[in-house]
Amino acid sequence: MCQFQQLHFSDLGYVVKCNACGHYQVGFASTLLTLKPEDYFLLRDIVGSRITENTNFPDSTIKNNIIPTPYKGVNLYLSEKELAELYGILDEAHTEEQVAGLMELFNGNING
Repeated sequence: MCQFQQLHFSDLGYVVKCNACGHYQVGFASTLLTLKPEDYFLLRDIVGSRITENTNFPDSTIKNNIIPTPYKGVNLYLSEKELAELYGILDEAHTEEQVAGLMELFNGNING
């Protein structure tokens, strides 16, 4: 049974990780993805690389970004605004996971 660790939660979406099986859930807009760790990290990398591309598209609300998922025939189709929002969610979750890892390491050194 899944034991979810909340990594990020906001009005825009959320990221949780199951401490039992290691899978991640990403909820964004009307999409919910359950991903194996390697697929989650790949999604984060793809979104991160797309956000750094300077497209200078005249309208940030037009959907012009296709983000692949590990599911055949399923892609995220996002505007630049949505891409930035998804990046923010994934970045906050990544930061939270790093902090939790450091705290665990720190607490292990104190108690060990």
